[in-house]
Amino acid sequence: MSIYRLMITTALLAPFFFGAQTVAAQTTIHVNINTILASHGEQAAGIKAFADGVLNELQSVFKYASYKEIDKSRMDLTQGQTKEAALPGKRFLKVTSNGVQNNRAKLMLQLLKNNKRLFQTAIELQNNGSLIVGGPAHKDGVLLFKVSSTF
Repeated sequence: MSIYRLMITTALLAPFFFGAQTVAAQTTIHVNINTILASHGEQAAGIKAFADGVLNELQSVFKYASYKEIDKSRMDLTQGQTKEAALPGKRFLKVTSNGVQNNRAKLMLQLLKNNKRLFQTAIELQNNGSLIVGGPAHKDGVLLFKVSSTF
């Protein structure tokens, strides 16, 4: 095979081997973070703000008397990009995109306070998927983070 044929064959086959990874790397992931205060206190005002499905999901996993959404953040991320969401108690949730692979958004979550990492976890979400992550104590309860994504 001549070098010319080899170059043409390589050029034609390259997208099949490298194209999917390149497209996934360039995909923008739209991330929504709902910060929820879960507590054993009285039913919190604002609980009606949750869709029935979200409230049922919370109650089936976490055993608290009330759930109140206290903040919402939205961010758009491409592979390797990191953004932060401000949280109560001078905390930040740092979200880093590790791209989309096998139809799942790969995200790294880090909770920080005073530049000290309190926890770090990696999650994978399907398109239009969501996950609830338990967080630190806050006031008379704990913070929960509902992380959802579309891409």
